[in-house]
Amino acid sequence: MNHTLWFMPTVAACHAMGNLLKQRQNTFYQDYTTVVAAGTGAGIGVEALPPVKAAMTDNPLTSKTITLSCGKLTTGVSVKPWTGIFMLRNSSSPETYFQAAFRVQTPWTIQNPDSLSPNKEVNQDIETIINKSDSVKKAKQEANERDLTQKREKDLTDDEKEYKSLRKQIQEKMIKFATRVPVFMYLTDYRERSLRDVITQLEPGLFKKVTGLVVRDFELLVSLGVFNSALMNDAVYKFKRYEDASLEYIGINKHEGEDIGLYDTVISRKDYEESFVNED
Repeated sequence: MNHTLWFMPTVAACHAMGNLLKQRQNTFYQDYTTVVAAGTGAGIGVEALPPVKAAMTDNPLTSKTITLSCGKLTTGVSVKPWTGIFMLRNSSSPETYFQAAFRVQTPWTIQNPDSLSPNKEVNQDIETIINKSDSVKKAKQEANERDLTQKREKDLTDDEKEYKSLRKQIQEKMIKFATRVPVFMYLTDYRERSLRDVITQLEPGLFKKVTGLVVRDFELLVSLGVFNSALMNDAVYKFKRYEDASLEYIGINKHEGEDIGLYDTVISRKDYEESFVNED
């Protein structure tokens, strides 16, 4: 979480928080550059953006920033290195909440991150992780069959290090999927279709915007067996049950009579409603 956006209630709150973070006792935040993107002094609209980017330096991987805002930069722009948003205010509308949340969900890469590899990126494709995994397994198998030369041992060690690094990246992608797919289900209106079909066929653009993953990444994860269909169907069912309860409480029922899509299957409205009775 090197770069985050903190959504504050007022301009005064932004400046107060900025002053608080700079106090001597808050040693954790001394490594962060705090940017107050609030008030007339911060500029109008996108004019507040340059100071944020400047604070990230040429390589956001080596810098740390906190941007304090009560409205600026929460719509219409995307700051790719932002990896999280800290909601420190109430919101009267879901649109305001989700528009702000989208500011921190843009995929990004850096060319030549170590200044030594012009053709190298961060955020590599998942295929690279899988290929590297196969390479490591093959090398270990060869190591069990015969003695390795010194060079071969070094190659194996380097491959293992790279594999572990790439494996961590795929774990982070899975965490991102797990934490953001409820937002995706909340935003999509295709409630009667299975979540898998909505992701791959109906709203792939929305899926990428919310999770940072493209359909190709999702389908590869599916092919690797990382999703347990039974558990996923149960999780989606529970989400929609709680969502229904909250929507009905405020008098909204946009999908009355429709079938209910789970993760990779669809159940009838009758079966869905009977399950409420059985559980209660």
